[in-house]
Amino acid sequence: MDLDSVDELRAMAEKAMGSPVVTFVEHLSAFGSSRKAFVADTASGRAFVRCAVPGLGLESTMFTLRREAEVLDRLSRAGWCVPRPLYVSNDGAVLVLEWLDGEAGLRGDRATRERLARAYAEMILTLPAVDAVAVFPDEHEFAPTIASALEVELQRWRTIATPHFLADPLGAGLLHWLDEHRTHDTSPSVVVHGDAGHGNFMVVDDRITGLVDWEMSHLGDPLEDLACMQMRSLNRDAAVWGDALRSLYRDRDVTPDRARVGWERAHVLVRSAIAMRRSLEQGNTGRAHAPFARYECENIFLALVEAAKLAADRVAAPPDDLSGLLREALRPYAAAPRTVHRRRGSSMPGSRSLTRRSTEMLEPADDLLHGGPPDDPTWTETWWYPLYAPDAKISAYLYAVVRPVAGVAAGGVIVWDDRTDTLFDALFADYRWAEPFEHTAGRHFRFRSGLSIEIVDPMRESRIRYDNPGNDTSLDVTFHAAADAHSPSKQAKDKGIRGHFDQPGVLQGSLRVGDRVVLVDSPMVRDRSWGSRPDAGKRWWGDRIGYTTGAAAEFAFLAVSHPNSIDRADVFDGFIDRAGKRSPIRRGTRQLYYRVDGRIDRVELALVDDDGGDLHVRGTMQNRCTFQSIPAMMTTVSMVTWSVDGEGRAIGEDQDVWWQHSWRQFARSRALS
Repeated sequence: MDLDSVDELRAMAEKAMGSPVVTFVEHLSAFGSSRKAFVADTASGRAFVRCAVPGLGLESTMFTLRREAEVLDRLSRAGWCVPRPLYVSNDGAVLVLEWLDGEAGLRGDRATRERLARAYAEMILTLPAVDAVAVFPDEHEFAPTIASALEVELQRWRTIATPHFLADPLGAGLLHWLDEHRTHDTSPSVVVHGDAGHGNFMVVDDRITGLVDWEMSHLGDPLEDLACMQMRSLNRDAAVWGDALRSLYRDRDVTPDRARVGWERAHVLVRSAIAMRRSLEQGNTGRAHAPFARYECENIFLALVEAAKLAADRVAAPPDDLSGLLREALRPYAAAPRTVHRRRGSSMPGSRSLTRRSTEMLEPADDLLHGGPPDDPTWTETWWYPLYAPDAKISAYLYAVVRPVAGVAAGGVIVWDDRTDTLFDALFADYRWAEPFEHTAGRHFRFRSGLSIEIVDPMRESRIRYDNPGNDTSLDVTFHAAADAHSPSKQAKDKGIRGHFDQPGVLQGSLRVGDRVVLVDSPMVRDRSWGSRPDAGKRWWGDRIGYTTGAAAEFAFLAVSHPNSIDRADVFDGFIDRAGKRSPIRRGTRQLYYRVDGRIDRVELALVDDDGGDLHVRGTMQNRCTFQSIPAMMTTVSMVTWSVDGEGRAIGEDQDVWWQHSWRQFARSRALS
């Protein structure tokens, strides 16, 4: 809706209150916000109207007005003093709330302020008694314990953080530090306000009338809200808060866990800095731009101080050596993974060092979750690992498709043999669409199917597991890199391949299908991609593309091709690795040979590399499986045994990839013929 249309907002307020609006004025907050607010006076009383501003603040995240309305409704039913939601627009952009009398903040003399501070803390301490499942029924499934809730919370804010924040070594280092030092407490998670501070408590004559602004509420640790109250008041009556909390702990005979409280203080400071940086980059701060910029820097510094104070318990550093403590606190995270990177050439430690012509645009952190622009729900990231058991003629397709902004994932596990034709007659298939997922620090992903992918050492080692008690199939394999990753060529990037790499390696472990256990120890080439990927319409490659790989000891190749006829394609990207030397492919052809039933039986590649060398490989399909790997894309994947230059042998695959509508036309014409 048009948020500048005051008449529409007035009409919604009248609908919520059941009487005409007498006055309708904008409520101006001290700082910029992703919300506009209005006060509506009607014949039957006063209401508070909040409006989302699309694309600003936290509106494009999970913290929406609709979600806040649901939380407020459940808390109100539980007897909590919160504004009741009276009306939510169909698009969720407008929320009309019950009016709460009172003024916010700490007011009066010191004794009054201390009394109010204690009352606020006492009220917050009753929040854990609320039924967490009743308030967050969906979120509780993924965050039933304090440990899991903190993991989800960090994942959430890593996604919300802007690329600039994540590119900053301090921002990335603090997020990594938080993840490494979070508690592993398996006690039940509790309802957390998420933005507790004196500015959100409404007071009349020293009596609290309610707690407002629940948009950032979530499941977490009960210490978080107390830490938030402390940190939001560092520059305002800090001594009052300190005295109030100390007396509260003393009266309750409680000794708070120093490390845990310190972690929560750092947590809320980093979270606040992320929100401020987001508002600054969105131009959403108005007259508060300078304060926001200052507070962001202050919050980062204070979070570092909290990390340093905890490090002081472990290192021999003088108490007044703040700079030393800061260095020690973040020393292990100085090279922490970052979501947005300065591109530079680098050879991968621990693997064979190849020519940089194909790796100059990559670095290890590209193997981790990037996160994507917060306003692009189609931002898609994938991790793909092929599994071959050539003696048994068994293949597996291990694929994770993650949309971090939308908060959903697809993909799964498909296992097939030489008797398979499609996913529906495969040995096993658990392939899913649009389900929630979890991850830790953008490197350990867990999916509802039972699939998990852990990037143990970026661009060097990954562990892929599938274990679902409801199925008779499981696997546990590890990818070990055999060489550097390959970045697409300029020609490939000009065609549309961006945010992508391919990497030779070895997959080792085991696969169980029913009573059959297959040991896996096979060379292969895996890939990883990231970028915007809308579901509808043709891909950049048009109607069809070929993706062909092969690998053996001291050898690997990749050939990406565009067809110029049904059975012939021109290779425009790829590489050849031989004895530790990589040569990008300059040109080549992919020739297909079909059976009488229309299925591909053999494939031949004739490749020329940048050094003028050539490679001829002839492959025979050992199996095949056709399925829809992502929306609008039909893929036939075949395990191929290769004869290399008439001498050596290799194992790999040929992917014949079609736009779904072109595939349908081709398949129907093939059937008719």
